[in-house]
Amino acid sequence: GVIKALLREGAETTAKLVDGRSALMLAAMHGHLDAVVALLDGGADVNALLTDGGTALMLASLSGHAPVVKALLDRGAKTDAVLAGGHDALLLAVSMGYRDVVGTLLAGGADAQATLVDGRNALNLATMHGHQKIAFDLLEHLSPSAVNSGASGSQLPRPFAAPGDGALAVQAMDALTAGAARAAPGYSVLMLAAELSDSDLVSALLKGGADANAMAS
Repeated sequence: GVIKALLREGAETTAKLVDGRSALMLAAMHGHLDAVVALLDGGADVNALLTDGGTALMLASLSGHAPVVKALLDRGAKTDAVLAGGHDALLLAVSMGYRDVVGTLLAGGADAQATLVDGRNALNLATMHGHQKIAFDLLEHLSPSAVNSGASGSQLPRPFAAPGDGALAVQAMDALTAGAARAAPGYSVLMLAAELSDSDLVSALLKGGADANAMAS
């Protein structure tokens, strides 16, 4: 391909735009897997940084290109690089709702318990943006303390969580309410189900020990 031809002619993989973007970053951002592989084979730095701290992995994750994300991870891309606000590749993918990218990053060692500077973690972001399937995927990678953590004031009321562990019930409540109004006094599980029509999450909520007749206070 043309990338390989240019590299053979001595094209520099280290050349950057003023914001720090390299050929590798541009290829990653647009999902051009063949170009990404060719550039990596040609010596491109997989962990080179943008001026804001971004990386090729972040750009691929933010754009939803799971095959490119995997290729970068296979070549040693670091998952712990962060932007000023604390976003890493995983938090970006979670915010955008790219479930396949999230799965690829988690399989590649991304830290599911990483947080933004305001304290929100991947679970908070998934529920806040209504990415319910991602929220349940994340549960498999989180400790109970992470499930119950978040920025001050960012958590939704959790009157339906069972005593003790109850992690699944807690998360189901958050995931349900992410797409609805905050639970007002008297708001019940039945009302949530009626508003969102999400039978899977309601079932998970009840299996997690929630009281079907409990109401928000």
